[in-house]
Amino acid sequence: MQRSFQNSKKITPESLRDVLRVYAYYNNEVQYCQGMNFLAGFCILITESEAEAFNFFKTLIERYEMQKFYVKDMPLLKEYFYKLDKLLTMIYPGMSNSLRIEGVNTNFYASSWFMTVFSQLMQHSKDDIIPDMLLNIWDCFLLDGWKAVFKSGLFILSELKEKILNSRFEKIIAVLGDVLKGKLFYDEEGTKRLKEVYKKFKVTNTFLKKFGDEYRIVQEEIYDELNN
Repeated sequence: MQRSFQNSKKITPESLRDVLRVYAYYNNEVQYCQGMNFLAGFCILITESEAEAFNFFKTLIERYEMQKFYVKDMPLLKEYFYKLDKLLTMIYPGMSNSLRIEGVNTNFYASSWFMTVFSQLMQHSKDDIIPDMLLNIWDCFLLDGWKAVFKSGLFILSELKEKILNSRFEKIIAVLGDVLKGKLFYDEEGTKRLKEVYKKFKVTNTFLKKFGDEYRIVQEEIYDELNN
């Protein structure tokens, strides 16, 4: 708790601990998992009330099935890595190939994108001001669900395309690791580009369901092969 939002005046360790403790009592199956602190902290920042933050946090986890991020083996997170990989291959095949050649897997950089809906970047904020791009992503997420996070992730990757193409592993990891430090998110022109690109990306819930079904079939085949 002490390390989560050291620069924040509104998200105190005490308020964060209160919200997460109550949720741990409320949901005995999940209790607490790393990553929940950033999501809960963002809820506190939005609502400025521990009680409202808890209700917001609880509703997010239940409505968007985020508890599957936090249970054993993190099944939903692995499925979303697979879906993002598929979308990246379809939309930006060159960049996807560069990442594959250098051995940069989606789980190296996208865990916090999904688990915190990019809100982890607020740990680096020094003034508690939420950047417009993050607010826009959250508006779309609450309205459109998970396809908004996939679209936003693809946009971020497209913005980093020139730095990723033909780069080596160490540089790519450094570039992707800087994403949640917020520079891109505080770019006003970048926010405008996100809004434009968001409309163009044809990422539908039907597509995402198809990829999810495909992922489960692949997992079953791997499981059967290992058992045989």
